[in-house]
Amino acid sequence: MTLRLPISIEELKKGELLEETRKKLREGKLSKVDLDVTKAVYEVAKEKNLTDVGFERAVEIGDVIIISTQKQDVGLLIGKGGSVAAALSYKLNKKIRIIEHSDNPHKLISDLIKPALLKGINVKYAKEGKIWRVRIDNKNKLPMNEETLQLALKQFFTSNVEITYD
Repeated sequence: MTLRLPISIEELKKGELLEETRKKLREGKLSKVDLDVTKAVYEVAKEKNLTDVGFERAVEIGDVIIISTQKQDVGLLIGKGGSVAAALSYKLNKKIRIIEHSDNPHKLISDLIKPALLKGINVKYAKEGKIWRVRIDNKNKLPMNEETLQLALKQFFTSNVEITYD
C-alpha cells in the first residue's frame, strides 16, 4: 500500500507519533485535523483497497472538513458515486469537501465554491494587511454557507477575505 499521507503508516499502525511528527504538530505544520483525516484515509484505503492515494492538507470549519489533495487523487478520494468521500464523512462525522491542491488562487477558490462560479479575485492592500475580494456569481449555488466559506478561504490564504456577489 503506497499512501502519501502527512504521517507514516508505521505511526498509524503503532498508534504512536514519532518525534519528528510531534515537532510538526508543535510548530503548526500539522494540525489535529490533519491527523484525524490521515487516520480516516488510511482506514478507508484499507477497506476500499486504495493503493495509491494521499492528501496535502485538511482544514476543519464547523461541520465541514476540506481536504486538499493532488489532482490525480481527487477522483480517488471522492470514489465511485461518492463512496470514498461518504466513508470518510462517516468516520470523521463531518461533511467532506475534496478539492485539488493548487498554488493558483483562482483554481483553489473555483474548486471550493463549485457549483457556484468564480467571477474574479482582487487583492486590496489596507492598513490591516492584504484583503482578498472574491466575486461569486450566485450565493444560492454555494456548497456551504458564506461564513464557512469565508473562514475556509482565510485558512488557505492566511489573509482577510471579502465575498461579493455579481
